[in-house]
Amino acid sequence: MSGGNAHIGNVAEYNRQFFPAQFRSDHLRSWDIEGHHYAGLALFYSADPGPVFLPLRFDRAWLDMQRSYLHWPHVSLHWTAGEPGLSDVLAADPAAVATLRAALDAPGGGHLLAWGETAGTERLRAAVSGRPTTPGGGPAQERGQAAFESKREAHRRFSECARGRPEILITRQEVYGDAQTAAAALAARATAGAGPVMLKSDFGVGGFGTRLVRPDEIPTQDDVWALLRALTDDDAIFGVVPLLVEEYIEPHPLHCQLTYDGEITDDGVIDRGTALMHVTGTHYRGATTGPGALPEPLRRPVTDFGRTVGAMLAAEGYRGWFDVDFVRARDGRLAPTEINARRTGPCAAMAIAANLGASAGRPVVVRTEDTLPLPRAIPEERLYARFETVARVLADQGVAFVPTLVTASSEKVPYAGFALAGASVAEVDTAMRHVVHLMSGLAEEGEA
Repeated sequence: MSGGNAHIGNVAEYNRQFFPAQFRSDHLRSWDIEGHHYAGLALFYSADPGPVFLPLRFDRAWLDMQRSYLHWPHVSLHWTAGEPGLSDVLAADPAAVATLRAALDAPGGGHLLAWGETAGTERLRAAVSGRPTTPGGGPAQERGQAAFESKREAHRRFSECARGRPEILITRQEVYGDAQTAAAALAARATAGAGPVMLKSDFGVGGFGTRLVRPDEIPTQDDVWALLRALTDDDAIFGVVPLLVEEYIEPHPLHCQLTYDGEITDDGVIDRGTALMHVTGTHYRGATTGPGALPEPLRRPVTDFGRTVGAMLAAEGYRGWFDVDFVRARDGRLAPTEINARRTGPCAAMAIAANLGASAGRPVVVRTEDTLPLPRAIPEERLYARFETVARVLADQGVAFVPTLVTASSEKVPYAGFALAGASVAEVDTAMRHVVHLMSGLAEEGEA
């Protein structure tokens, strides 16, 4: 059997470790299913996937469409039970363990890569290696993964790493241990005529658990309570304390949402890339990476600060992929906003760029879109037919079209994800407009 990296799509499992036992079960189910859909990015955790384990099935024809562009000599798809504890399900399955062990032990074998580290991934690694789990043997056990994913802890790290760096802007962050205290503080800010703030859950992800709050929304404390109730009814993560209130940074009109991705090994911090993120409101949509995605005067400080944060994470015991996200303020300074101690959406863009760049012999630009809204819910085969058409049209323009997230097209709020690869930022941005136009035809066709 050939090698490649083993990829585990344990997004829901990773998220679950941050939720309290009393978290609302209906909201937890929603988080789980969204995590299972997003686990489709497991195919893109690295440039060379071997066995990939996913919680949701899709037609293998999608793999053929992906491989028509991507050089994946080792990839194989496997599905397991669609439940949050995916790693433990695999660890208890002798066939899955044998598949993972054979791939990793083969000539050219790689590493076992999960979306993020959990107690379950520790047990899975132990099952694959044949060694018992060692207490304190990994970051999820040594300090608790929450210490690395926490936005409150990230602010502490940013404050320390920003010393002597005038290009870095550290926002003011207030931490409230209960909703009543947070509501009183927000009301007091509004009464005092303070500006807008970002209300955050300590463990929000992808923009969920983050809300811009403007003073005119909350003229009284009753209005604050009404807002908190509405937010919690919509997404129970806002009911999980502590709640963070952060100074709002008015973003620069150009290149305003930036990210650095790196990987920490026992040998130190390895740069994996930078990207321009595409964000609607507070919600991450996708990213562009490659030559020209970030101007050099931005790429350099983003990388330098990301490395510094990575060195601090390494000293605290973290190992694995991480990113540091930034907002570029109107005065040009960079405000770091969070650390994600796991794989991330931009990781997929970087893996595709690495794969296509190696086969083309030159750098490529990749733009991803993870949540393109569909005008109506459609079955998978209809999405496939439309994506085939899109791929043919863009191929004539010299742009590669790679489907990424294809299991959510029939959800109540349907969407799909894909990547575009070309020679320049302008080329992939133009292609993105073409995709939106071509996909809008679904509404006109009246597909059900």
